[in-house]
Amino acid sequence: IEFTEGTQDSFSVRRFIRTIPEDKAQLEQLRREALGEALYVPHLISKDGKTANIIVFIKEKNDDDTYRRVLLQSVDKILEQYRQSGTKFYIAGWTATNNALAEILDQDLMVFVPLSYLFIAVSVYLLFKSVRLTGLAILNMSAALGGVLGMFGLTGITFNNLTATVLP
Repeated sequence: IEFTEGTQDSFSVRRFIRTIPEDKAQLEQLRREALGEALYVPHLISKDGKTANIIVFIKEKNDDDTYRRVLLQSVDKILEQYRQSGTKFYIAGWTATNNALAEILDQDLMVFVPLSYLFIAVSVYLLFKSVRLTGLAILNMSAALGGVLGMFGLTGITFNNLTATVLP
């Protein structure tokens, strides 16, 4: 975050925090400067100085599907020590939302794919009263599911929140 200082004749822009000071007096000086900056209050820091946004831009790693999840787990691990002392953290943004949706979809798929199999198997059996036709229906569903997932692999389509809706 940049810190802008201006006078009648000039202005200067510098990095607001180069390193986080460990000295309490320097921390308090930094706090006063931040609370005195109209660009920060109330957009990034609350008026009382008790709440702040920490904005992080993540470098993309398209070749690693687990990068974002591992990164969020690492951040949670680092923040845990501060949570134990009573500090609250809320992680938001595209990365956190996408990761949460992926976890929810994974859980849903673990429930709804087997339930879909069960529902169709029971429906086919009740309709035709034939174990053989029920087995054929399950075989057909499995072939279709395998075909879809196989085409994902062959065409390079990644399994994500949008493509996961194809499965159930």
